[in-house]
Amino acid sequence: MKPLVPLLLSTLFYIFALSLLIPVFPTLISFAFPESASVTPESPEVTKLFGDLSLLKSCLDLLSLPVLGGLSDYLGRRPLHLFCLACAVLQVLLLLPPPLTSLSSGSYQAALYLSRALSGVSDAVLALLFASLTDLAGADASLLPVNYGKVGLVFGFSFTFGPLFSVLLFSQLGVSAVLAAALLSSLAALLTYAFFVPDTLPRSSRSPVPPKPHKHAGFLLSLTPLDQLRLLRKTPVVSSYLAVFVLHEWATGVYQSWILYFEWRYSWGVPLIGVFLSAVGITVGIFQGCLLKPLTRSLSSKLPSSFESALITYPNLAAVLNFVLCGLTPVGYLLFPFLLLTGLSSFTLPVLRGVALRTQPPASYGTVSALFSTAGVLARIASSALFPQLLRLSQERPELPAGLLNYAAAGLMLACFFLSREVVSRYDPNELAPAKGEADTGGKPLAEFGANVGGEML
Repeated sequence: MKPLVPLLLSTLFYIFALSLLIPVFPTLISFAFPESASVTPESPEVTKLFGDLSLLKSCLDLLSLPVLGGLSDYLGRRPLHLFCLACAVLQVLLLLPPPLTSLSSGSYQAALYLSRALSGVSDAVLALLFASLTDLAGADASLLPVNYGKVGLVFGFSFTFGPLFSVLLFSQLGVSAVLAAALLSSLAALLTYAFFVPDTLPRSSRSPVPPKPHKHAGFLLSLTPLDQLRLLRKTPVVSSYLAVFVLHEWATGVYQSWILYFEWRYSWGVPLIGVFLSAVGITVGIFQGCLLKPLTRSLSSKLPSSFESALITYPNLAAVLNFVLCGLTPVGYLLFPFLLLTGLSSFTLPVLRGVALRTQPPASYGTVSALFSTAGVLARIASSALFPQLLRLSQERPELPAGLLNYAAAGLMLACFFLSREVVSRYDPNELAPAKGEADTGGKPLAEFGANVGGEML
């Protein structure tokens, strides 16, 4: 069996486990408070704890993706991949609620923090996955887009059917059944990788560990996000498009808080939340997977000089309208028609990243992808610090708009629209010719940069 198949299968099990947990996470957080406190999933206390946990996970993401991705160039992919998958199993075990473990509410809150920290570490699975795909492609760079497309199918399947399966289990058997399914899926990911995936980076291709590495400043720096940021000075075009990407990711980070928002404002339970999340996955999959390519072809024939600029800028206005309407609507079911706007707004990032990559030689694709991944994690940290706090303010102060977090997201996305117009006017995609030659990668293997591709996807 080729390593690619079990590698993708292990990833499918891992992401499917995560998608099972998303609809029930507010319910799990409510167990972290004493029964006498009468805390429910839509309480402000749950929102505050959710924000703190999300912020912790995002910070661990920022550390684990470049550190573990970089270490894998020296130690190999396999040991670090197995370590991350073991962390994924442990983080699910720590989510087992007090009725099953006899933990006090205070102890369970500590378990939640530890679980989120382990989740941040285990997310490096995605960094290592893309590093392995780079290894398997070898010198044939044409295989990379094909392999990355297969990863997109894995994500689409998981986030379409995972929430639906979670809803079914929760409705019939309760939250314990959801956790059991997530645990089994995480174990399946670990065992599939352990028994069927060899190390994709042979010893002969690994970077040598310097003597006394703890005293080697260059080696230590190479394992931090700072090493990627130094490359921004050399790529002004990429830097400009990266700024648009960060604003876009910061604004769409509001989606993470929508689970709590729906529970509080519309009294949605786990079933409706799961159905909505699956509908989002299906909509984005249809727009990006089925409509983007024919739309690009059509626009390129009708607007050959401006179609990429249009796809980078105007979908942001669809996102602005979507956020404003989601903040205004008093009836939750009206959110489903707005999914069309969600689909339209999803056009921006694939085109934007494609333009940024096009300006670089193939040998630097991993470098650019790593920059976008690190920037995506930074945007998630900003989202985790902002949107749960705005939701809690709306819950605690009735005089504030109920949709305050959505209006803030609309403001950020409007700023993203104006910035994107400025960037495409300064660096017109139609005039950006593909780069020739090989760009500076700091003397590192391409696989290290590829290790961070896709890290922002979860």
